[in-house]
Amino acid sequence: MHLQTHSLFVEAFLHNNRLEHMVHVMGYHPQYLESFLKTQQYLLRGDGPLPYDYRHYIAIMVSLPIKSCQISLHVCALL
Repeated sequence: MHLQTHSLFVEAFLHNNRLEHMVHVMGYHPQYLESFLKTQQYLLRGDGPLPYDYRHYIAIMVSLPIKSCQISLHVCALL
């Protein structure tokens, strides 16, 4: 495993307390994974005008139509 990919996996695990399948697949493209993790961190946990519970509620609403596996993560974060 590439060192950059390993460090990105560690970072994702520390933020989410698990490694999702989607992160494993994106590990084949470390530059894209790094960009994705930074964006996800900024949108869900960074400073912004919306409270954190609103952000996760919006993420749940967006994930429902496509039955995303991330729904459970956002529900746990919301509760």
